[in-house]
Amino acid sequence: PGNGRITEIGAVRVRNLEPVARFSTLVDPGRPIPEAIQRITGITDELVAGEPPIEVAIARLVAFAGDDVL
Repeated sequence: PGNGRITEIGAVRVRNLEPVARFSTLVDPGRPIPEAIQRITGITDELVAGEPPIEVAIARLVAFAGDDVL
C-alpha cells in the first residue's frame, strides 16, 4: 500500500454465465519488483521487461471492456 505498483491485469467477459473473452497483460511497473513480491506472485523483473507501462495497459483494458459493465 502507498508505493505499490500494478504488475498484471486480467479480465474475463461473461455472457449467460459463460466466459466468452479474456484479457491478460503483464505491466512494467517502472521500477524493480521487491523480492518478497516476486516470491508471492512469481512475477519477476525479467518477465515485465518490455511489457507495457500502466497507462498503455489500462487503455488496452478499457478497449477490451468497450461498453460492457466492469
